[in-house]
Amino acid sequence: MRCPLRVASLLLFLVLALAPRLALAHAVLLETEPSADSVLDVAPDRITIGFNEAVRPVIFRLLDASGRTLADTDAARAIDQRVALPLDGELPAGGYIVTWRVISADSHPVGGSFRFAVGAFPEAWSGEAVPAAQQEARGWVVAAAGFRAIYLAALLVAAGGAWFAILVARDQHEVTAHASRVVRVAAITGGIAGLIGIYLQGGLLLAAAPSEMLSPSLWIASLATPIGGALLASAVMLFFLAATCRRAAPGQAAAIVALLAMLPLGMAGHAATSEPRLLTAPAVMLHVVVAAFWVGSLPPLLFAVRRLPTGTAARLLERFSGRAVVAVVLLVAAGTVLGVLQMRGLAALWQTSYGLVLAAKLALVAGLMSIAIQNKAGLTHLLAAGDASAARRLIRNIRLEIGLVGMVMVLTALLGFNTPPRGLSATVHDEMSGHGHDHGHSHEHGHSQDHDQPSVIVRELTVRGTTAVMRLSPARAGRNTMSVALRGADGNPIEALEVEARISAAELGIEAATRQLAPGDDDYALTTSDMAIGGTWQIRIDALVTDFDKPIFGFEVEID
Repeated sequence: MRCPLRVASLLLFLVLALAPRLALAHAVLLETEPSADSVLDVAPDRITIGFNEAVRPVIFRLLDASGRTLADTDAARAIDQRVALPLDGELPAGGYIVTWRVISADSHPVGGSFRFAVGAFPEAWSGEAVPAAQQEARGWVVAAAGFRAIYLAALLVAAGGAWFAILVARDQHEVTAHASRVVRVAAITGGIAGLIGIYLQGGLLLAAAPSEMLSPSLWIASLATPIGGALLASAVMLFFLAATCRRAAPGQAAAIVALLAMLPLGMAGHAATSEPRLLTAPAVMLHVVVAAFWVGSLPPLLFAVRRLPTGTAARLLERFSGRAVVAVVLLVAAGTVLGVLQMRGLAALWQTSYGLVLAAKLALVAGLMSIAIQNKAGLTHLLAAGDASAARRLIRNIRLEIGLVGMVMVLTALLGFNTPPRGLSATVHDEMSGHGHDHGHSHEHGHSQDHDQPSVIVRELTVRGTTAVMRLSPARAGRNTMSVALRGADGNPIEALEVEARISAAELGIEAATRQLAPGDDDYALTTSDMAIGGTWQIRIDALVTDFDKPIFGFEVEID
């Protein structure tokens, strides 16, 4: 056992050490032809972007004002440090968006977008058409979430099953042999699902089209992210866990490898990477370890109740229950800490998509705990007394627990694809004004009777004691005015050295455009037409308060 354990530890160290290096440097955009925000008298015959090093295009699209794709990546050609997108036919007068993402020599993906016009920019930009990239992104999200759920379930079953064999069933050869088989199958399944998850994460990251599904760039882009590196490290450990249980029941080596397989979960994801890391990362590890012990114990417990004499099965259940009580206390404590840090108040449970998914998960966990209490308080004692009906009820309950665990894994995977409330505004409201209407709260824009009335979207977010209040008007496709007011913990205005906005639309397949906000009396302002198509847009505000303090605020807005 010592040799596989040493090799596994060495490989884990190498994977964790080398994966982050993929993101240390990246290509820098030097020029675009046409230039950003330019107005051309004659339509160009190609779009060209130049960098400081050789690159390979992953996304290169030309969209018109309605969001329709006019030219796509298939036609792009990379020559040295430049990438060109030839255009078939002459572009009519109007406004256009170029969105691009490339992979540089160091395998790091970088992207951006810019606008130009032929003749003149349109007075208003239509938001009726939706680019195909939106549907592609949704497909990648569904696939990535599905395989993430399979990976999580298999990981918990494999790791928890190994620990159950050592801590609970060590003197029951038949049970440990069954646990060993379950661990092997779960570990191999989890390893494969983890590797597929790396690929799907890359597809989601690049919003890859069907023609790009076999491109190695999906793997490269994913491994350049913390979640991609974490999945790779965990998958490697799961395959070693399967190897350690191939010829013997799970032992000390399997228990350590199982822990190493779970370790990357404490290094990536919303919860693990939120501040303060010294608290959140250990809390995530504690949460998943005790959850794994509970989940991984269910298959061998089901086997024991079905196959062993009632007295032997009852003693095994009592031994598990004694350890499960401690596990549940730790599970609840760690989950509470993470929940408080991720949620900005109880109302976020029903006001945000993240909160709704979390609320559903908590409801299922509560159901699991109620079943566990019933098993411990009543059925285990009846089984020890030789009650045959208790065995049947326990089998039914354990099967129900396994089903609920599967649903919990799906919701846990979905949480990873929703932004936690800590990354959204603490207060979200839209103010409608004009033509005799009072100010009100609404998330809806674009109703025909209100279409001529200007609207203002207001978002407020506090990061490390600095509060940013962003206002966006008229919140429609086309030209918008954005202002950002910064306040300190005392409520007084803050004068920043620099305020920068990164405007992107992930679902629309539009990469980020970077804009500088100009300082005003009490805020920083920008007038931009980057949000030229209706849909969901992400606005990231980087506020350089001092040379050593740069809070980053993330907002999401709906543009009609």
